[in-house]
Amino acid sequence: MKNKEQNSSDALSKKQVIAIVITAIVILILWLLNLIVLIKHHSNAANSPIGDRGTFGDMFGAVNSLFSGLAFGGIIWTILLQRNELKLQREESKQSRDEAIEQNKTLRLQRFENTFFNMLTLQNEIVKSLQTPRFTGRLVISQAQKDLFAFLSIENYNKLNGLTNLAPRTNSLSDTPQNHSSARAMLDNFYHKKFYDYYGNSFNHYFRHLYHIFKFIYFSKLERNEKKFYAGLIRAQLSQEELYLISFNILMEDYGKPNFLFLTKEYDILQNFDWTDVNPIAFKELIEYELINVSNPFT
Repeated sequence: MKNKEQNSSDALSKKQVIAIVITAIVILILWLLNLIVLIKHHSNAANSPIGDRGTFGDMFGAVNSLFSGLAFGGIIWTILLQRNELKLQREESKQSRDEAIEQNKTLRLQRFENTFFNMLTLQNEIVKSLQTPRFTGRLVISQAQKDLFAFLSIENYNKLNGLTNLAPRTNSLSDTPQNHSSARAMLDNFYHKKFYDYYGNSFNHYFRHLYHIFKFIYFSKLERNEKKFYAGLIRAQLSQEELYLISFNILMEDYGKPNFLFLTKEYDILQNFDWTDVNPIAFKELIEYELINVSNPFT
């Protein structure tokens, strides 16, 4: 771009030189013609009538007018040159602004990615550091998912052959919730009093930090499609067992609801979740109901 502008400036200078040379030649020719006329009539000037002498003198006024016109033309030419220079300066200024905007965007993206991937690394470290009296790391997530699954119904509990840390919610299949309202009541009673009482110390940091990664994306200056891209990177690292725990955590007031619930909907965190383990179906209906009806808590 700069080379092109420089070439335009050079071409303009050549035109200017040519114009000056032509103007000088025209002026010189006019002076020569005027000189010839003066010499031709000089010998007869003494014998000429006064009127003829006055007419002859008026010729100098014409020459003065010529030079005045040339001077005015020079001013116009200068204005045109200045206008062209100002145009080039505006183009250079616009290019500089565009480059600065692009550079700022690149730097902003670099800062975002540095923070984002550091947070992602820390999240993986948090998973590795999960611990209960019996398990560590991802085994804690696996066991927590089994305990939550077993709670939902005695049928689920029996499927696991008692391989849970927590007692089942009920010993009667007749206690199965029939709609999302009854599922909500059962979940509120169990999640606070049993499940989170046992796993709270292990998962508090896990859920809080995961939530803040998505919140960091949400409040970044990225374009919407870029936000979805980075949210997808996190989603790709979440196992089915993690998605299972998230799907229930976002239902609970003072835990994942409403903030994490909204971000789950915004970035479709449960996109790859296998819903077959959410049984009875009333709990699935509860999750879907909450996702549909959640409003933006950040506005």
